[in-house]
Amino acid sequence: MLRRLHLFLAFLALAGTLGFGLYSGWSGATGFAIGAAASWWNFRRLHALIDILGTPASTGLPGVLAWMLFRFILLVAGAFVILKLTKISLPAACFGLFLSVGAVVLEAIFNLTYER
Repeated sequence: MLRRLHLFLAFLALAGTLGFGLYSGWSGATGFAIGAAASWWNFRRLHALIDILGTPASTGLPGVLAWMLFRFILLVAGAFVILKLTKISLPAACFGLFLSVGAVVLEAIFNLTYER
């Protein structure tokens, strides 16, 4: 299942980057690609966090909250840089951030359709 999720992430990232590139040029393609990379990174970190949280040696809730706050600060800083310092399309980057959601929806549809 995890392998298929990564395939869906890669497919959606490629399709979205090409689509935004055709629709709004290099700024849209770059914005979507940056958002997709951030979404993929967030997905990987959440997966690792869940694996760590399930072990007996985990730091518990304070460690989880600190890590989530750090990721939020990185996301806000990245959005600020995109908005203020570059010509990259912010809406395209925001669409790219939802890449993980799209991959999970595709995985759910796949499971409902083919794995009975």
